[in-house]
Amino acid sequence: MTCQDNDEAMVKELLKRGATVDARDGEGYTPLLVASYQARDVRMIKLLIVAGADVKATSSKSRRTAIMLAASSLNLEAVKLFLDFGVDACAKDTSGETAVDAANAHYIEDSEKHRLELEARGAIINLLQISCTSTKK
Repeated sequence: MTCQDNDEAMVKELLKRGATVDARDGEGYTPLLVASYQARDVRMIKLLIVAGADVKATSSKSRRTAIMLAASSLNLEAVKLFLDFGVDACAKDTSGETAVDAANAHYIEDSEKHRLELEARGAIINLLQISCTSTKK
């Protein structure tokens, strides 16, 4: 599917014609996983979820989750959405990294120009840490 291009009209047409919403690419990523990393908002993500995409799917090789991918691209809105859907914020990929690690790995120059990214990363990390703490109780 063309989720990496954020082409909602094309995705809707493909779904209407019977495309498999949880099909995997060569790296084992579903369209939802791709959208989780590349979407700048949640429209494509919501479109795929409504079409039946598995929000708890992981990539085949690295076992990365949608929340990890959204956190790594600092998409706060998507992280919140996945938390609402019960995606495990504490899950670890094959290298032992979590969504918090994914958010921290995103290098941001500490400057006024990147203030919003720094704020988004802080909010994402806070949400994920709260979620992990509350699930351990």
